[in-house]
Amino acid sequence: MKNASIFWCLLVAYVAGYAAQFDPGPGKTRVLVGQTFQSEYSGYLNGTGLTPQGSSHYATFYLGVIEQGDDNPNAAFLDWVIQNGHGDHALVALSFKDNTAAGGYGQMVDDNGAGFNPDAIWEAMSDINSGQWDAQIDDFADLMKARPNTKFFLRIGYEVSLMLFAYRGQQFVVDWVNQMANSGINVFENPDAIAELDRQAYIDAYNYVANRLRNVNGVGNVDFVYHPVRGFNDTRWLYPGDSFVDWVAFSVFNNDICLEVNGTFNCQGQDVDPNLAQAIQFAQGRGKPLMVAEAAVQAPFSDTESGFIEYLDKLDNFIDTYDVRVLAYINSNWPAHGWGPEWGDSRVEVRGGVLNHWLNNYGENSRYLHGGSGPPVTDTELHNGVTVENLSANQGETLDFYIDIPAGATNFVVAMSGGSGDADLYTRFDQKPTTDTYACRPYASGNQETCTEPNPSAGRWYVSLRAYRSFSGVRLVASFDGGSSNTPPVAEANGPYGGQVGNAIAFSSAGSNDPDGNITSYQWNFGDGNTGSGANPSHVYSAEGTYTVTLTVTDNQNASASDTATVTVTGTGGPLALQNGVPVSGLAAGQGDWLQYYIDLPGDASDFQVSISGGSGDADLYTRFQQEPTTGSYDCRPYLNGNNETCSVSSPNSGRWYVFIRAYRSFSGVSLVASFTTSGGNQPPVAQANGPYQGQPGQGISFSSNGSNDPDGTIASYQWNFGDGQGSSSANPSHAYASAGTYTVTLKVTDNQGATSSDQTTATVSTSPGTGTYLAPVDGRTLMILGQDLLSVSQYANASGTPTPGGITTYVAFYEILNDSGANGVVNGALGFNTQDQPNNVDVDWGGGPLNAYNAAVGWPQSTLQIGLNIAEGNNGNIWCGGCLNQLANGQRQAEIDQLADFFQAIPNVAVYLRIGYEFDGLWNNGYENRSVYIAAYRRIVDGLRARGVNNVAYVWQSSASPIDDVIEGTFENIGDWYPGDDYVDWVGMSWFLLPEELPPVGGSPATQRQLADDVLDFARSHQKAVMIAESTAQGYDINVLTNRNISPVWDGQAGGNQQNLSAGGLWNAWFVPLFDYIHDNRDVIKAVSYINADWDSQGSWGPPYPEGYWGDTRVEANSVILNNWIDELSDSSVWLNGSPTINQDVGLQ
Repeated sequence: MKNASIFWCLLVAYVAGYAAQFDPGPGKTRVLVGQTFQSEYSGYLNGTGLTPQGSSHYATFYLGVIEQGDDNPNAAFLDWVIQNGHGDHALVALSFKDNTAAGGYGQMVDDNGAGFNPDAIWEAMSDINSGQWDAQIDDFADLMKARPNTKFFLRIGYEVSLMLFAYRGQQFVVDWVNQMANSGINVFENPDAIAELDRQAYIDAYNYVANRLRNVNGVGNVDFVYHPVRGFNDTRWLYPGDSFVDWVAFSVFNNDICLEVNGTFNCQGQDVDPNLAQAIQFAQGRGKPLMVAEAAVQAPFSDTESGFIEYLDKLDNFIDTYDVRVLAYINSNWPAHGWGPEWGDSRVEVRGGVLNHWLNNYGENSRYLHGGSGPPVTDTELHNGVTVENLSANQGETLDFYIDIPAGATNFVVAMSGGSGDADLYTRFDQKPTTDTYACRPYASGNQETCTEPNPSAGRWYVSLRAYRSFSGVRLVASFDGGSSNTPPVAEANGPYGGQVGNAIAFSSAGSNDPDGNITSYQWNFGDGNTGSGANPSHVYSAEGTYTVTLTVTDNQNASASDTATVTVTGTGGPLALQNGVPVSGLAAGQGDWLQYYIDLPGDASDFQVSISGGSGDADLYTRFQQEPTTGSYDCRPYLNGNNETCSVSSPNSGRWYVFIRAYRSFSGVSLVASFTTSGGNQPPVAQANGPYQGQPGQGISFSSNGSNDPDGTIASYQWNFGDGQGSSSANPSHAYASAGTYTVTLKVTDNQGATSSDQTTATVSTSPGTGTYLAPVDGRTLMILGQDLLSVSQYANASGTPTPGGITTYVAFYEILNDSGANGVVNGALGFNTQDQPNNVDVDWGGGPLNAYNAAVGWPQSTLQIGLNIAEGNNGNIWCGGCLNQLANGQRQAEIDQLADFFQAIPNVAVYLRIGYEFDGLWNNGYENRSVYIAAYRRIVDGLRARGVNNVAYVWQSSASPIDDVIEGTFENIGDWYPGDDYVDWVGMSWFLLPEELPPVGGSPATQRQLADDVLDFARSHQKAVMIAESTAQGYDINVLTNRNISPVWDGQAGGNQQNLSAGGLWNAWFVPLFDYIHDNRDVIKAVSYINADWDSQGSWGPPYPEGYWGDTRVEANSVILNNWIDELSDSSVWLNGSPTINQDVGLQ
């Protein structure tokens, strides 16, 4: 973040959205039951035997009370739920639209009715924003604060739409919309261009209410919910922004999942309304968890058991497909309460068949959470030598743990320590201990107790902490010596897969195994920003493309392995091409749907065969030459039950053959393959094992088959032999060796006609590969880090195909760390962590994008964290903390160092790279020019953190390596003058912004970017340190519009001037290729690279009139050619370390 400091006196606090507090996590769904009647809630409890996690309620905003139904006069039904322990979550609709008359605005839904006011809701929104309804907002705040143990989901204006919430015209809104449509104007495409629409009124009202509840009234037990109607345009145009949107909710009734509502049909034959699917995609793109805030079966499906069950199945599929985290099911006899004929009796307990289906699919399904706030309580696994901290329990309660002891282990020790109160320690082999039966029970007062087993039995040992008196802050650690080591599991993602947009594709983990235990979890990343769990999940893609799917499996000793596969998703407009002998897996379709394929046969083709196999359900195979088959016209239709069918033609016609699959009954997990032989002779494939590879015992090494190909066909299979008795059939597998040594690795590839080829390489496994620098990749690869703000990183991650960053870059203002109030606009220095050692949920934007170090750490659990710690006194003479560097160097500012230590110890499982006083030789950093003071300040921070026991931080000493700085100063300094010493530096860092050989057209002959970088690398090699390119970006380039412009008057002319148009390939070759070439040429020492992937032009510190020089738009995702080149480069897993569940192991964090 070069020169960013100049704007610190103008900092603006940017309040980001809280993470959803009550999110149960991926693969879990809280079940709430609605909607307003206590008797129906009680009926659900008694009829199903299930206790929901909470209830659903409705409030008229203008009255300041929850009063609808049995809640009248105010939260009576809610209090009954709370007092009887029938659920600790409450979904409350804060209605702006249902009773505008209560606010004195009349009504806008009946132009012939009394009190008609065509813009009633818009007037109400305007008054909310002017503060006229503050008293009612405060009433709702008091209501929630008075019920502190209830977790509220608050829908601020539920089922909002542009027609109702943005309209401010004088006609009846329905007449106006029809009039505009008849004039050829779609008012929903761009409402900002329509005079009668003001969407900002609702947006402002939403945020006004949320801010007053959370920040003015201090309500902490509430998540805010944005609930639009299902239209994509309504969803995107009324979105209130990320700051106060914790959840995005939708309603899912019959039409939403393509079922009839009493003669009204919608999206027949599909799983979900396309508008709703597009709206969900928008919500997922914002990173918000999804909620179904209203769901119920409608007529006619509510009239029969089979119809009711079909709705429940489609609802369940919807929840699973989109990973919905909260379901509020309206379990009500709608007609009994006066609702119209489109509504039926949606109570699940009144019909035997429906009840059984509900219990089996929603009650027994581990996805759906009933009862308490979270998943069922399970024992917590302990790991050898890993301390569990901050344990607490009330008197009489017990915390249960277990640890698996391998054969041959000795000196098994369980130790409890610290905290307050009185906890009692118990251990027992093979069974949980009780107060009467145990292997060890020290009987000591307080919390200092130890159990020791010199020669423990191999197997599971249980550990319990019982609160003799209430305790808190207790630490627990279990350890043992020796024993057989754990062999990591093997992941098999199978594939390749194929399918069409909107159709579920079934994935398989068949072949995944654990040689010395069992797999405990399967985690899938579908490559489109969505994830899933389970051994064999299904997923629906919303856009065409080729995606990389990653399966990560974890075994019972917490070792993990990953494998990838590809899935090709086509549109619904035409058949998908098949390749000779290449299977397509994971096919799925709903009853009556078709999957369409074709294959082109050459003139000498023979023995043409098409087969389907595997999976569940019943798929029918059809083939036809030159025309698409139908149920009445085809060349082959085997007419068999199940999914094992084959069509064969010994002497087929040359040309296009169509291959269709029809779902006689819904099916999934089916594989399809078409093959033929030719008389021209087969050329064998070419195998490329790449390498050589390096790694450490127990650490995964990524192998690559890049370059393997078949000259006249396709590679049908890959078979790796890792030289230690293990193998894999994946194209690019990961494998961990149990012991050190040099292994011969063999890759064998087989083409679509059975020909094979092999290639060999070596894998060297040693106890200390790489540079030896702390937190350097243990297998010698180079860590790729992305920055430099939360928004930029999120945009990168949402782009199709981008790998998870190996690290996230952020920035912290050291002297503002203790600033809880944000008096200077820099709340806690952008640390995201306050002096009470709690996340402050505030992002700080000083003109370079939102920053929050804590959110960067916890929001990217598969990445490391890189922090630029600014300790300068000012920037370019603009002094904001005069004398502070001297204070730090002379022993003051200890509180800031301690707070920094508290932060790092709050994220012990995150590897952190701390750039202390980064770009120390940059003229813009006031205070660093005094070398001795800089060195003393740097050392103070390192010493202080080490004294506090911080062990997850590597210390980076970073030069600017800036040719432009040399032009300004007229000299190149000796960076060694700032060096704090080998004991204080783990990494040597530098920046890279210019072309390697670039010289300033305005004159002069400073050192080039390459020369300065070479100096840094030579220094690092002489001190045996790894190098981090800590800041790099294509300065002067705009990837979006493909241009290059001047950077600065001191370098090449007026900033932003002299525009040159480029091709995407030309831009890539000009800036990116030289950088990557330099990295590859110096892989012995460059072990981390941080790329600043930002639209600089859109950020206040960098945009016009370019006060800091012209930077441009360096987002790789802004151009598809650049993006694909970027992905191709980073896909070389033998070179690059990207983010993954094993990132800590990969960088050696213990």
